[in-house]
Amino acid sequence: MLDPSVDATDRDLCLHLFALLTTGRELTMDQVQAACLPEFLALGMSMNPASFDPSQTTPGDLAQQKARTYLFPYLMNRYLAGLRLINTPAALLSEFEVDAGDLAIAQLQRLQYNYNAHFKVANYLADLKARTGLLASLTARHAMASVTKSAEVIGLAGQIGQSLAVAAHIIDECDQLTTPTYFTERIVTGTYPLALLFTRERETTWLDHFFARAAQLTIDNGRGPALEMAGELLSQTQLDVQVLPACPAKDGLSQFITQVTNDIKSEY
Repeated sequence: MLDPSVDATDRDLCLHLFALLTTGRELTMDQVQAACLPEFLALGMSMNPASFDPSQTTPGDLAQQKARTYLFPYLMNRYLAGLRLINTPAALLSEFEVDAGDLAIAQLQRLQYNYNAHFKVANYLADLKARTGLLASLTARHAMASVTKSAEVIGLAGQIGQSLAVAAHIIDECDQLTTPTYFTERIVTGTYPLALLFTRERETTWLDHFFARAAQLTIDNGRGPALEMAGELLSQTQLDVQVLPACPAKDGLSQFITQVTNDIKSEY
């Protein structure tokens, strides 16, 4: 039932983030398992996407969807049980448990947003931070908790992870806009890309001739502002990284952000 291509970019970012934050450290098996725990949540969410294709109504499709709904509670329980198996500190344990619940709620909220004519840029960003961003934040905090006990540093690492994930997701989304099948799938499932939301706010009559011009309008009018927003997020994240105490992870994160920022500049 697993599709390795689903959410591959987001998963790769979390893996890279963990590697950066633990650079130069010898980790125990418990610490490695702690950093991998968020992947249970990520898998549950990718198996139960917050969207659906209205054209997929065959009995086989419905059976697959129903089977996957049973999987998410199981994976959620694996995550929560794993927190206790590795003796997570009480303060962090409570924080992680709340965040896991918030992820499930955010997934439901996103499903309700789909096909909503009033879905705005602000809603998009809030949703992206609450799901993709929160998963990266959990990964970053689990990783940083394995190398420090400072609540402030762990919290800052979570903020950095969230911002990086949001920016990376927007960039990846913009890169795929030139693929007609990607654009069409996003429209059909109601998961409008950020660039399209910018276009809708600028082109008030777009609904009258949407399918004829939307793809090109999105690239022409929305892609630039979307990438600019990603760049602003990266600039702020770079400042947050400078607050981290001196360590290999700090240099690695700074270089990674610079690399991604340069990639954005080459786009527009």
